Amino acid sequence: MKIKFIKIFSISFFSLFLGIISLNYLIDPLQYIRKAIYKPIYMNEARYQVAALARTSGCDSIILGTSHTLNFKPSTIKDILGFNSVKLSLSGGSIFEQVIVADFAFNQAPIKNVIWGLDTAYLPAEEAEVKNAVFPYHLYKSLIHALPKYLINIGVVRMSLEILLREFFGFKKLAYSSYQEDLDSYGMFLNDPSKSQVLMEEDKSYYSETRAHFDENSINSYIEPQDLYLLKENLKKVTEVIRSYPETQFYIFCPPYSITLFRKCHQKGLLNNFLAKHLIIMEELLKFKNVSLFNFLNKEAIIMNLNNYRDKTHYWKEINEKMIYSFKNNESRISNKEEALKSIHDLCNMVNKSNAFRQSQKENQPKISSG
Repeated sequence: MKIKFIKIFSISFFSLFLGIISLNYLIDPLQYIRKAIYKPIYMNEARYQVAALARTSGCDSIILGTSHTLNFKPSTIKDILGFNSVKLSLSGGSIFEQVIVADFAFNQAPIKNVIWGLDTAYLPAEEAEVKNAVFPYHLYKSLIHALPKYLINIGVVRMSLEILLREFFGFKKLAYSSYQEDLDSYGMFLNDPSKSQVLMEEDKSYYSETRAHFDENSINSYIEPQDLYLLKENLKKVTEVIRSYPETQFYIFCPPYSITLFRKCHQKGLLNNFLAKHLIIMEELLKFKNVSLFNFLNKEAIIMNLNNYRDKTHYWKEINEKMIYSFKNNESRISNKEEALKSIHDLCNMVNKSNAFRQSQKENQPKISSG
């Protein structure tokens, strides 16, 4: 009797296991094996979803970077630049991860254009310092390597059931909040003026009486040797991708962080460290003919207006759209070291201007009488 029960249980378990695998293979909710013939949904765990998008999207242009590239809209890029693009952004993604995504995308189909946001703050960091999720390496290998883990993944099972319920049983609402339905707006965050107001209040706390000043001849004193080593190692990963695909045009930009970030850096004595790294990055990228380098850190209309931001570094979608127009019109493009240095000195001047404004505000505040 016991043996019979074990046999029945084993057969039932095997049938269930086979059914789950079959369901995931047929529905393929991430679109990892094939493009969906139904209205798909997209997993918010970008490290999983991006692998599938790179495999089966059929696009000839890609968007790479961290959360600072999430507000790029492929349809807007199509309208302005004419690129048929897919967004492969990883929130909090290390350079190590971004390069894996880039190499995987290039191995799927010829890529004509890459829009890549390189975060100066992330480049010198070690992989473990910036990763906020376990990276699914198996999905960035061959289909044979990927399928076993993909077909038994619990998140994939949930997505398959979600789609099954919607397509065959009439369910219309998503049961799990970790999915999205619109690929064009995938990963984007909506404008929230209240967050800008919070940033404006935070900005008041960053003030320094010393003037911001950058000396290119003092770079070695601005960066610790270990920090410089990590920067160059990560930068080497980026340039290897660029060098490997000379026929691809890379539109690389440094995200326009808000003046609040730079005021904070200056207050803590870290501004020149940031700017030295930034200059090294720009100088290295200027060596490549297939790179169009853009710098928005000295665009006063952007970084000085805190209404453009949700926090010290993240900006609303209107700024991404302005950047796309800059790519089209070659505005804010850096063509040589002199222009790179000028952009850095411009930023120092904006920090000083902002500090002077804060100082004048303090001086003009009504004094409270002690009597």
